[in-house]
Amino acid sequence: MFFYLSFLRPPPSHWSTEHGKHIPITPQITNDLRTEYYHEDVDIYFAWVKCDSNGGIGSLFQPTKLTTWREANAYKEVSVPPPKGIQHGQSWQILLCSNPPESNSIPSNLTVDFSAPVSGFGKGPLPVLSLPILFSSKPSRKQDSDRQKNVERLMKFPSNLSVSSDSAENVKIGPLRILEHLSFDLDKKIWDSGVGLSKWLIDTFPTINPEIPNTAVSPLLHSLSDGPSRNMILELGAGTGLVSIVLAALLRVFLHRPGNESAVTIYASDLPSAMEIIEKNVGLNASTALKDFAPRPLVLDWEDELLPAEISEGVDLVVMADVTYNTASFPALVGTLKKLSSLPDGSEGRRKPPLVLLAYKERHPDERTLWSMIKDIGLAFEEIARVPGAGGAPVEIYIGKFSD
Repeated sequence: MFFYLSFLRPPPSHWSTEHGKHIPITPQITNDLRTEYYHEDVDIYFAWVKCDSNGGIGSLFQPTKLTTWREANAYKEVSVPPPKGIQHGQSWQILLCSNPPESNSIPSNLTVDFSAPVSGFGKGPLPVLSLPILFSSKPSRKQDSDRQKNVERLMKFPSNLSVSSDSAENVKIGPLRILEHLSFDLDKKIWDSGVGLSKWLIDTFPTINPEIPNTAVSPLLHSLSDGPSRNMILELGAGTGLVSIVLAALLRVFLHRPGNESAVTIYASDLPSAMEIIEKNVGLNASTALKDFAPRPLVLDWEDELLPAEISEGVDLVVMADVTYNTASFPALVGTLKKLSSLPDGSEGRRKPPLVLLAYKERHPDERTLWSMIKDIGLAFEEIARVPGAGGAPVEIYIGKFSD
């Protein structure tokens, strides 16, 4: 499992520089569903991040200790001093970060660092970034009432990702930016399995060598380059779109070569309520990390009788992360997977049934009834990896194959 820094009381969207007044916030550290507080005492640091003129992430200042998190003081309000030398009309963001409990040093990692070894990844609370705060020299009537409703997390990719030998240019992935809501809407937050699956994908892609078979991993990733001229990938229950965006960024690196920009189409599907945040997150990263591989938001309700027209001729890979939290939805989920395993009669270039990539974190033993239900549609899962995070239930990674 993972723990997440966030705001119980977020900062405002506007703040007056008058008299150098400090900004009140209430930080919190919880699990992904905010049903469990972080049990360890840990120092929380803050850093100001200046927004550039294009709305991007600018330079980061040295982190400064803000407070010490203790579960008993989870509702403690603290004050953040404004940036030094602040000027009217500037926008800044507050970054909160910490180290694992056993570390007493100033945090050097200000992002969700996917370049860290899996054994140390996510041991401490994951950092968070507020939305921009617009500073004004004039008093603002809004600053006590326009509390922010979203936060942002920066995702750092390894700097040594290799590129295909026939690539026309060197492609590097800058930090991804992922928005999530501060509300309790489940489809608008980052969940543990999405973080764990993203970490596994980032670690796995550089190890793929067509000349060295890699058990269950090879058919999954080799299918993306050895399959049809146009591959189709579908994420079910995409939420914020994190996994689809990470997968798209990786495919841009490893499949990038002239004339291959449209070789893969990724659909990030969910209910209509999730479309806005998926679109925002794709837009935040489209020009810097995704380019022509940007995922396409797609409304897909598992209860619907028909699949959306965009995927009516089948997909090559189905991706799912944290789709098991509601056991009442299992019949609808299994029904959707069954539809995806069969192409309509008469279609040309008939695809094989898709491979299925599942990331799962146990929240209740009853969730594992899904495994027996999917056997009835000829789908069998093989566990291939685990991402431990901060302890507790790990994120389990499975590859599923339909029987012929």
